[in-house]
Amino acid sequence: MRAGICWHPWEYKWSSDRWRAHTGTNRSSSRPIRSRFLRRQLHKWMMAPKGSGFLHVRREMQSIIEPVIVSWGYKSEKPGPSRLIDYVEWQGTSDISAFLSVPATIKFMRAHTWDKVQSSCHDLLQGFRQAMTDVTDLPPITPDSTDWYAQMAAFPLPTCDDEGLQRALYEQFHVEVPITSWNGHSFIRVSVQAYNDRDDLETLTAGLRNLLPMYRNPC
Repeated sequence: MRAGICWHPWEYKWSSDRWRAHTGTNRSSSRPIRSRFLRRQLHKWMMAPKGSGFLHVRREMQSIIEPVIVSWGYKSEKPGPSRLIDYVEWQGTSDISAFLSVPATIKFMRAHTWDKVQSSCHDLLQGFRQAMTDVTDLPPITPDSTDWYAQMAAFPLPTCDDEGLQRALYEQFHVEVPITSWNGHSFIRVSVQAYNDRDDLETLTAGLRNLLPMYRNPC
């Protein structure tokens, strides 16, 4: 699918999950889809296999969609009722197993009242904000609002050996969390999913309190 559908945002209503996926706000819903285009990746917050997702295109807009990679259905000699499906359904030797798992993923989330799970994860992360400030003496970089984060948030760290600290957290405290540098500043990105609990965040806090003095860059 070409990014060209976004060239004229005043003409098309486009909803992507790039921002939602990176703040932990990918929500399932049975409400009617109002966007002309809707894309969702499901391997992260919806816990489906990597490579799974879906694309919804309103019927009146389907004629402008063309795939980046074409296969058997492109300009088919025996076209089906939907050109969009002809163009994107057949992808040669692509393994479609991940796609086939999507209905089961949505059913699982509905059966386990996922809105409550997401809210509980957010509450844990919200409580973790103060723990981070206590450890680093640095304020959060975002307001305390679901407009800014849901189940994942970045926190500032004292400038440090990012790779060394990340590796030590994994090897000594069995915590896997990304630590990165941007414009000379260090940040840690913490995600809370259904399988995490308060003990996990307390372990991360203890690890940072123990390791930061060793990996902090000298002023």
